[in-house]
Amino acid sequence: MPIEQNSLLLNLVDFRLSNTKTKPMAHEEVHEENLSHEEIRYRYHIQRGSEYMKIDLFRSARETYKEALMYKPGDPLAAGKIDLCNDYIKRDRKKVLVIVPIVLALIICVILLNI
Repeated sequence: MPIEQNSLLLNLVDFRLSNTKTKPMAHEEVHEENLSHEEIRYRYHIQRGSEYMKIDLFRSARETYKEALMYKPGDPLAAGKIDLCNDYIKRDRKKVLVIVPIVLALIICVILLNI
């Protein structure tokens, strides 16, 4: 095999290896193993709620944060996230209440002008 092809093959192997998920370090695994069931579930729900927030699913996020509160009652992080979700839901509701009458007025105008 020519040197150029051999070098290209090695670069390809290095690229594939660098893009694979690496296993967590030993101390990270031990840390996760020492967590209580409640803490693991709490973290799961907080992470899932954050993922819902990223895609603007505020109602789903709020419910997920409420589930996190079941595992850590009174947690300020989850409670704050719920309040934030409520604020976003209120904001979106106000937008809808402004847009719907405008759309209805436009529809009525189109109907009246076509008669």
